[in-house]
Amino acid sequence: MIYKVACIGFGAANMLFIAYIASVAPEILPQTLIIDPFFDGGALQRSWPTVRSNTTWSQFTAALGRFKATSPYASSIAHTNNPDEPTQLHVLAKHLRAAIDPYIRKANVLKATVTGIENQENGLLVTYTKPNGTTHTIQTEKVIFSPGSSPKTMTHSLPTIPLAAALDVRQVGNYVLAGERVVLFGLAHSGVLALKHLVDAGCRVSAVYNTPKPFLFARDGEYDGIKQDAASIADDVLAGSYSSAVELISWDKSAEDVQDALLRAKWVVYSTGFENTSPLHVGGIAGVIKNYNPETALIANIPGLYGFGIAYPSFSEFGGRKFWDVSIPSFTDHILKTNILSPVSSE
Repeated sequence: MIYKVACIGFGAANMLFIAYIASVAPEILPQTLIIDPFFDGGALQRSWPTVRSNTTWSQFTAALGRFKATSPYASSIAHTNNPDEPTQLHVLAKHLRAAIDPYIRKANVLKATVTGIENQENGLLVTYTKPNGTTHTIQTEKVIFSPGSSPKTMTHSLPTIPLAAALDVRQVGNYVLAGERVVLFGLAHSGVLALKHLVDAGCRVSAVYNTPKPFLFARDGEYDGIKQDAASIADDVLAGSYSSAVELISWDKSAEDVQDALLRAKWVVYSTGFENTSPLHVGGIAGVIKNYNPETALIANIPGLYGFGIAYPSFSEFGGRKFWDVSIPSFTDHILKTNILSPVSSE
């Protein structure tokens, strides 16, 4: 069997892509294959479940409502939460799974890890490894590659608190003792949330930022600025509420202070963005798939190979700068604008 579509990854982006298929081409669901090693909802559920998203409940339900297939489900849950409040990521993951469950049942699912993609005359050859270690291949006309991403790290020798743990108030205390110093790199949304959890656990935090000011706020017109919970925490820091526990250090202006903080610290946390670390082989060449075109979603100019999600997002330009758009609403917009299955939009 040659599949019409193979969705690699079962996180937020490919769950939304299934909603897209069910909206514009439901007849190909039986010829659609979804490959993932976990099928648990991706990083939203596995790594960041307790984090409150910047996406409000109304923005989430509006995103689901843009797909014909999931619009009824969006309407049914619209009034179950405060529409203007951000929502924990595990709640979004659960509702994404519930919204597309009828369509997943019509598709084919395979618990495996994809290790290679070959471009052939009659489509794409996908190589995967099952949990028992055996390797197999399938053929497909299109691949939707949404592997997710991992937090960036640096090479300092201090032991690292994983960002996922730093963002979960229940886990921070498993790493630190009260009074220990932690160096935190990055003060965007995730970094600010981690800062509060570390302070609440009794730590002293040296927060290193690489921006003109420690905190860039959305309310000040910063396209990718902090808002919601992170903005409230940052306001408290600037007002002195954390003065005994937090020192703010500029990476550009205080290299010696960064080094001094590292010498005094017991732990380090990195909140400096994410990177695609999927070790795929493409055409026999090992490495991460690059050369991505956000406007067409094509990867490496390979016909039929498309990317979405945090590993392959769309972008917006603001003030002469490029910002990658990473959220459920932006993933939805990217899928619908690219519209690779039909010339007719599902909106």
